[in-house]
Amino acid sequence: MLFSFINESAKEVKIYFEPSTDTFFLKKDDVIKINVSNKDLDHVFEFVYVDDGVILYLPPKSEVEVFINDLKIETLYEKFNW
Repeated sequence: MLFSFINESAKEVKIYFEPSTDTFFLKKDDVIKINVSNKDLDHVFEFVYVDDGVILYLPPKSEVEVFINDLKIETLYEKFNW
């Protein structure tokens, strides 16, 4: 699954990953793309909006790739098996 978020606001927005605690800061007009691969197709993806951003609860045993403005970003989620 591919998720894409565009920060259209004038303020900085944070994107948090759980359980890895990765945090990404999006400035105005930044685009984050999150590619999640998981064999469990029945998993529900959960998003929670907080004051300064969005928390994304990633499913266990997933493969995740993150791109900000089409540049690949290394994440803790990629390094460790959650």
